[in-house]
Amino acid sequence: EKFITRHPAAAEEYRALEAFVRRELQAVREKLAGPAAAPGRTGQTRIALDNAHSPPERSPLGPAARWKPRLLIGTAGTVTTLAALDKNIHPYDPLKVHGSVLTRRRIREILDDLKAKTLEERLLLKPLERGREDVIVAGTCIVLETMDAFEIETLTVSEYSLREGILLKALAREG
Repeated sequence: EKFITRHPAAAEEYRALEAFVRRELQAVREKLAGPAAAPGRTGQTRIALDNAHSPPERSPLGPAARWKPRLLIGTAGTVTTLAALDKNIHPYDPLKVHGSVLTRRRIREILDDLKAKTLEERLLLKPLERGREDVIVAGTCIVLETMDAFEIETLTVSEYSLREGILLKALAREG
């Protein structure tokens, strides 16, 4: 809402949003992996990065210096909406959305389409929930820039979120 005030999204507003998100993500990446690991390009959407299966490597900067996520999992608002838009799921069906895989290329296509539409035109997209039409472009920018910053080609969509994860972890400890 701070960056995108016109619909269709104005190119200069989108570029300002993109630059802001890239700067923020670069700071996150540097905290996780050290400044040398930052790539040349740098709502309630949650994105989880998993590198649990990456082989451990020695580095003078410590184990995080070569940290590179191998899996991106997204939940909630923007991410599930992107999956529903991709598969034209209406009415919304969490069973059809859960486990969907979106590529960077496909997300970029959806984003380009959304940026070109007015708020009213976005509302004509049945999978897009009313109330998300003004924030979907910014949310999608964050998703896409996260994928770019961490050099991840696919996003796996989950209907589960932090609450379910905490519950499952607690149950596993008890069980």
